[in-house]
Amino acid sequence: YNPVALAELSTNKSESFRALNNVFAEIKILDNLTFRTSLGVDFITTKQKSYIPSSVRFAATVGGTAQLGQVQSFSWLNENTLNYQFVKGDHSLNLLAGYTAQSLKTEGFGISDQGFISDILAENNIGTGNRTPALQRPSTSAWGLLSYLARANYSYKDLYLLTATARYDGSSRFGKNNKWGFFPSMAFAWKLINEPFVKDIGVFSQLKLRTSYGLTGNTEIGEYQSLAHLGSGIYTINGQSASAFSLASIANPDLKWETTAQLDIGLDIGILHDRIGVTADYYRKKTKDLLLNVQIPSTSGFTSSLQNVGGVTNTGFELNVSGTVIDK
Repeated sequence: YNPVALAELSTNKSESFRALNNVFAEIKILDNLTFRTSLGVDFITTKQKSYIPSSVRFAATVGGTAQLGQVQSFSWLNENTLNYQFVKGDHSLNLLAGYTAQSLKTEGFGISDQGFISDILAENNIGTGNRTPALQRPSTSAWGLLSYLARANYSYKDLYLLTATARYDGSSRFGKNNKWGFFPSMAFAWKLINEPFVKDIGVFSQLKLRTSYGLTGNTEIGEYQSLAHLGSGIYTINGQSASAFSLASIANPDLKWETTAQLDIGLDIGILHDRIGVTADYYRKKTKDLLLNVQIPSTSGFTSSLQNVGGVTNTGFELNVSGTVIDK
C-alpha cells in the first residue's frame, strides 16, 4: 500500500457535539441542618464518515468504499443529601444521609456501500454503488443505578476520629433475584501527636495510628449480562429461507454483586517538623463472588455462563519514606 495515497486521498473524519450541564440547590433548613440537591446531564453525539476511493489500492478491487455512522449517549445523575453538623465542647459530629440515581442510554447505527462510478460525492455516494448498502445492526443499551447512603464522622478533641459509612446500591445489570447490595465500612484514627505524653518526647511532629475495614461492590460487567440473549439468523423452513431468532446465551437470574472486603492498618510518622516522613501500611483485601464466564456442559445448548464464582485474596505491606534533605 502507498501510505501517502491512503493519507491524502481517503477521508476518515469524526465530529462530536457534547453538552455538559449541572445545576444544584442548597437549602439551609436549620443552623446546623442543610439539604442539597443536584442534577447533572451529559449528552454526546458523534458522527463518523469515511471514504476510500478506488485509486487507493486498499479499495481498488471493490471500486471504492464508503461508511457513515452515528452514536449518541445521554446520561443523568441526581443526588440528594441531608447534612447535619453538631459541635459541643470537645465533641464534633457530622451526619449525612442521601439518595442518588443515575442512568445512561446509548444508541448507534451505521451504513456502508462500495463500487462507485465516481468519487466526487465521497461518502455521499452511499446508495449509488453496485451493491445494496449494508446496514450495520442498530444498537441500543441502557443501565441504571439507585443508591441509598449514610455517613457519620465523629471527633473527640481532634484526638480520636471515627468514620462509619453505609451504602445500599441497586443495579439494573444484575439478576432479578440479586439486584441490591449492602456495603458498610468503618475507619478509626488516633492522633497520637495530640497526646501530652507524645508531645513531651519532643521528637515527633506527626504521629497517627489508623485502621479501616469496609466492603465495596463491582458492577462493571456490561448491560443485560444476567438475561438470556437472542441471536438472529436465516433458516430454511419448508424449502424457503426465513429470518428467525434463537437463544444465544443462557440467563442467570441469581447474578449478583462482586464484593471486595479490605482491612488496612497504618501508621503516619513525621520527624523534625515533618522534614522526615514515614508512612507504613498493612492491608488485606479479599474479593469474593467474582464475575467470570464459566464453562458449562455443552449438553445445555451453551458453552459458557456468566456466574459468581471463586475469590481472590491480596495481602501486603507498603512503606513510604520521604525527606527534605536541604531546607533552603
